Amino acid sequence: MHDILEGVLQYETRGMLKNFIKVEHYLTLKILNDRIAKYDFGYYNDTNKPSPITEAKFSSNDNSLKQHAVQMWCLATHIPLIIGDLIPLENVRWILYLKLLEIISLCFAPVISKDQVAYLQVLINDHHHKFRELYPECSSIPKMHFMVHMPTATMRMGPLVRAWCMRFEAKHHYFKKLSTVIGNYTNLPFTLAMWHQQWLCYQLQSANHESGFLEKGVEVGPGSTFCAGDLDYYNLLEEQEFGIDQTTNIT
Repeated sequence: MHDILEGVLQYETRGMLKNFIKVEHYLTLKILNDRIAKYDFGYYNDTNKPSPITEAKFSSNDNSLKQHAVQMWCLATHIPLIIGDLIPLENVRWILYLKLLEIISLCFAPVISKDQVAYLQVLINDHHHKFRELYPECSSIPKMHFMVHMPTATMRMGPLVRAWCMRFEAKHHYFKKLSTVIGNYTNLPFTLAMWHQQWLCYQLQSANHESGFLEKGVEVGPGSTFCAGDLDYYNLLEEQEFGIDQTTNIT
């Protein structure tokens, strides 16, 4: 998580987008942000949508897009669909980025074979050599070196996603945010535990079939109204004892 989503992926995505916008002129920053804002990331990514990318993020020295790990994963997964139609298929930086996405898919795979681990080793080596060639102004960061050891770690421990700290970091984020809001550092562990248990109690008791702690709940979107007689399956409805005739409106 830290090495890829908060490290190499943000580093290369920043360099690639900066090149596409400022050098190749395939798109503008406004077009990129407009497409991100209008893109449907899906039901389960409602809270993972990437934040807008500002000009300052391209000129800063921290080599990051300032996205949370899950936001960066969401953006990288969907960016081929967001801007892929604007980028030539033969663009070498685009091809390199797609190779990085393939590396990520193998690193985060819940199940991986020994052949895939060997393939992952080849992909990482090829990616790093090509990165130094295409981005001579960018140095190789330590997290890129850590990726070289991931195939070995996978062979020893199994799929790396089973040992990542994403869920622990997500849970810890709640406590970090809460400690700032409370502003009381006297016996902080006890205070955080009390607030957490009160929050958990509220979540468990107030869901009432809506989006809550344990489930997303049922959400109903906009519908359309039809006359029952115009439906192809009206004869099936007519056979049931629903009190429906040809003039009944059905939503």
